Amino acid sequence: MKIKLFLTMIMGLCATAVCAQTWPYQDACETVQVYVRSLADSEGPLKTLRAYQQVSLASGESKTLAIDFPRERFEGWDAATNTMRVLPGQYELLVGNSSAPQSLHKLPVTLE
Repeated sequence: MKIKLFLTMIMGLCATAVCAQTWPYQDACETVQVYVRSLADSEGPLKTLRAYQQVSLASGESKTLAIDFPRERFEGWDAATNTMRVLPGQYELLVGNSSAPQSLHKLPVTLE
C-alpha cells in the first residue's frame, strides 16, 4: 500500500490526512496507525500509538482519510509535576500501516 501524508492545523487540532492506495491487482483492508514520538523524552517510549483508522480499498482504489488529532493526544508524563500533560516541544507524528520503522512516514510537529 502506498501512503501520502499531509498535516494541517485547524483551530488547535492537528488533522492528519492520509491518502492510501492499494496495488492494482488486489483488494485490501489496512489499518492506518498514527504514533507520537517526543524528541525531548530520552527516557520514555520510542513511540506511542495515539490513533488508528481502518480503510477498505478495492483493487487500484485510492482513498483519503482524515484522522483528527487533538492536542491532548500529545500528552506525556511530566516527572516534574507527576502528571500527564501536553509539554511544549518538538514531536514527530509517525504514520503507516505497521509499527515497523521502515513502514512509518515522519511528520515534524512543534507544540508551543
